Amino acid sequence: MIKKLFSNFIKVVKVLHDTIIWLQVSKDVTICGQDYYVGCVYLPPISSNYYKMYECDIFYELINCVEKYSTESSKVFLLGDMNARTAIGNDFIKHDSLYGSIFDDFNHIFNYMSDNNLPVRRNPDQGTNEYGTKLLNLCRSTGLRIVNGRHKDGTANDFTFCGSRGMSVVDYLIVPFDYFHIVEQFIVSNFTSFSDHAPLHIRLQCKALSYTHEQQNLNVSSSTFDSFRWNDDLKEQCYESLILNSGLLSQIVFCDAKKSQDGIDNYIETFTTQLTDIVAPFFRSTSNKSIDCQRTSRKFVCKTTDKPWFNCECRRLRHVYLSALNMFNKNKIAENHQRLISTKRQYKVFENKLKRQYKHQEGDMLEHLRKSDPKKFYRMFQKKRAKNTEVPLSSFFEHFKELSSSNTPIVNDTQRGCVTVCFWCFELGIMNRPGTAG
Repeated sequence: MIKKLFSNFIKVVKVLHDTIIWLQVSKDVTICGQDYYVGCVYLPPISSNYYKMYECDIFYELINCVEKYSTESSKVFLLGDMNARTAIGNDFIKHDSLYGSIFDDFNHIFNYMSDNNLPVRRNPDQGTNEYGTKLLNLCRSTGLRIVNGRHKDGTANDFTFCGSRGMSVVDYLIVPFDYFHIVEQFIVSNFTSFSDHAPLHIRLQCKALSYTHEQQNLNVSSSTFDSFRWNDDLKEQCYESLILNSGLLSQIVFCDAKKSQDGIDNYIETFTTQLTDIVAPFFRSTSNKSIDCQRTSRKFVCKTTDKPWFNCECRRLRHVYLSALNMFNKNKIAENHQRLISTKRQYKVFENKLKRQYKHQEGDMLEHLRKSDPKKFYRMFQKKRAKNTEVPLSSFFEHFKELSSSNTPIVNDTQRGCVTVCFWCFELGIMNRPGTAG
């Protein structure tokens, strides 16, 4: 979903064969002055019925789009489930650097850059498949490179898929080879009970947006603040980041601090700043807070009503399954994986059994009611027919009218921000970064 505030800068430009969505991020908010074309990709497996509906070579179509959007005024980024296993295969051409005199004589013409400076790509999945070979060929032919296993924070080197037959890396972030520096954050998050795929959290640098003139003229006081909230799904990645940066913290701890009040204050401030910089990417969120003179009361209603067929045994099995999932996220070994698959299967089988029993029971009750009290039976269906859940066309009209008539925020070039993407629920937003004024 695209936030309303940024709808003028981010738009859907193309939907390809119902499986690839292309988003355009305007150059007005990118730090390089070029448009970003973000391809949200799902490549169905080779055996999928999708290819019976769409007779196409999906990789060929994808390469055509990459070439189309890769111009001097735009850059292409790909992310999503590509069902491609690449192991540690090269996504670039080896030994492609220009030698001495050739580099001096011709580099000013071609402006050629080799991949020698790219970090070594690590991958916990050593398996390969046909899609993996095609994806590596796509990278070599288009100049795009895989970020998984290469990001500086070390939180992108993990399995992205967990199925009954094993674990693999099939979800990727792929960027131009010279644009690794704008990927501020790339985290392969923990697995959840909602999907077999781990969510990918991506943050790209961009310019920050200031308020519109109309917002500034309102009698509203706005401020930007950072808030920190613990996320249990990211604690393992945070722990790994602390281990990677333990050397920096050790240098601060064992340095000779001045034995004075100012020296102790500086010592604590340095340590706190360094620790915050390490932990903040996982738990910090920047928000705009508006304080209006008029206060409105809010009522929060929390409903946790279970389905009528969800009994105590089903709740117990779900708890066992979630415990196994938590254990697997802490330590992704074969034993924990087998336990996760076993508990998940047991829970799902029992849950589906209860659903079927409940539906059969409801059907029997309706059949009995139809014979014993026909009037009450037909009144039940009349109530359901009376419900009008369709959204009127006037609401659609007003919604898109409001979007198209919204004021364009002013871009402040002296500030920088970031674009945050969360995939599999694709979410795109722009957040201010305080303290980064250039």
